[in-house]
Amino acid sequence: MPDNRYSYEDILHKPRPISSRHAHMPNRKRAAQFMPFAALQGYEELLATVTQHTDTPQVLSEDALEALNKTIQTVLEHPQYEVFIKYYDSQVCQYVSECDRIRYVQRENNVLVLQNGKQIMISSIIQLEILSE
Repeated sequence: MPDNRYSYEDILHKPRPISSRHAHMPNRKRAAQFMPFAALQGYEELLATVTQHTDTPQVLSEDALEALNKTIQTVLEHPQYEVFIKYYDSQVCQYVSECDRIRYVQRENNVLVLQNGKQIMISSIIQLEILSE
């Protein structure tokens, strides 16, 4: 078996080869080839906005639930009433407010449907007020 210690001795002290076809690349450009890159552009910004503006859903007390149910019944008896609704939107993890009239209630899903077509889970509502009678 040959001795590996001297296997590169013939090229060890030769000058670096210089290409006749390509110009020498400056060190700054050479270093840029090895800089980190973002494989998912915009992902870091999206992640920052999502984690920055999140709320945790509140749980209403029994008294507050009873008051909410009474207000829903009143509004259903008088569909011309405009209401203010504050609820937790789980898609954006924030509390959202709406002002509109209630079109109907889907009792099987416990969902309020507003005149604008917005569907709101009753369990996510934390505030419901009658604005105009």
